[in-house]
Amino acid sequence: MAVPDMQQIQTQILLVFLKIFKLFFKNLEIPPIPSACAIIKKQGKILMVKSPKGIINFPGGVMMPLETPSMTAIRETEEETGLKIKIIKPLGVYPWKYSFAGLVFSFEAKILKGKLRSSKEGKPVWLKPEIALKKLPTELKKNILKDYLNQ
Repeated sequence: MAVPDMQQIQTQILLVFLKIFKLFFKNLEIPPIPSACAIIKKQGKILMVKSPKGIINFPGGVMMPLETPSMTAIRETEEETGLKIKIIKPLGVYPWKYSFAGLVFSFEAKILKGKLRSSKEGKPVWLKPEIALKKLPTELKKNILKDYLNQ
């Protein structure tokens, strides 16, 4: 069994704190949790990360304190894929709400250097856009990819 890293522990602590906060302060609004993802296209395919449970997603994750959304997309992409990237442009900001509210900042990016490698989050895979659209787990993520493809 893999040992979680400090970022995973901090994220889990934050999520537990937010659930407890909601229990005690039901009528207060919790600020949205920001996250960011990178969309990288190469030779007509989109870079995705396939989790150990088989879930397909963009490289990305939760913003850490003092990070900007673009810094998060860059850091998370390197952590999850081994690739150093450069942000080309912002694509959009997408609100979501499950057990708490969040915002996803999406960015178009290009590869600067690095070699693809697997991580605790999963295995990097290149998918044709139409396959990625079928495999993405939520409408939110599908909308992010659709917006990218339609720009």
